[in-house]
Amino acid sequence: MRGAALVASEEKENKMAAHGGSSGDFEVHRNWLAITHSLPASQWYYEATSEWTLDYPPFFAWFEYVLSHVAKYFDKEMLVVQNLNYSSYETILFQRLSVIFTDVLFMYAVHECCKCVNGKRGGKETLENPPFVLSVLLLWNFGLLIVDHGSVRWHSFSFLRLIALGLIVCLVTACSLGPFIAWGQLPQVLSRLFPFKRGLCHAYWAPNFWAIYNAVDKALSVIGRKYKFLNPAQIPEAVMTGGLVQEFQHTVLPSVTPLATLVCTAIFMLVNPSL
Repeated sequence: MRGAALVASEEKENKMAAHGGSSGDFEVHRNWLAITHSLPASQWYYEATSEWTLDYPPFFAWFEYVLSHVAKYFDKEMLVVQNLNYSSYETILFQRLSVIFTDVLFMYAVHECCKCVNGKRGGKETLENPPFVLSVLLLWNFGLLIVDHGSVRWHSFSFLRLIALGLIVCLVTACSLGPFIAWGQLPQVLSRLFPFKRGLCHAYWAPNFWAIYNAVDKALSVIGRKYKFLNPAQIPEAVMTGGLVQEFQHTVLPSVTPLATLVCTAIFMLVNPSL
């Protein structure tokens, strides 16, 4: 009995060690590595063995494809589509190294990008140094450049630059989606890239209004169940934070449809913060 207990304890420790320190996206990216490595590109956005289907743009899928050809030298089993929730020391090692490598690559790209503003004169203060400011925006919040700093300075507007930027965007889009358009799979790809039926919160870490809304609904359902204001048999399972593509009904608060969130998003996007 003692020997069996020791074996069970050792197996449990090994399992915990294999899974320890991995993020919630560990299985997601393992599955995407397997999909892009094992299947032709024409099947990437149809594969649904795992619940974590490929729902990122094609260029990212090709990036996973490139990584998969490195991953095979660590552990080929991670690249088998049917190996759901697969983990090993080699798999964890590869996932961590790939993150470190891409972070370093991004830092190098930022360094090269900042060279383009080195010739411009800035103030004496550090925060007035254009290369420093650009590096901070790129490294710490690169989405800020697109979302909050996208307004045009009309005194420096160049129609030719606008055309050049538009052509670059169109070229990148054509290269990314072109093969899937040729295969007649554009609607399928778009259904994965824009899953309008995904829950209001992608996961527990989603820091937005809907997280508060869901939390209030959950609290009210617990209170209603405790004081018997609600029938437990009629309370739906709380899956709003599962990150899966599905709709769910709130228990107490009004349920929010995908159309309602789309309208709310469009309205708030029309608000110009500079006004």
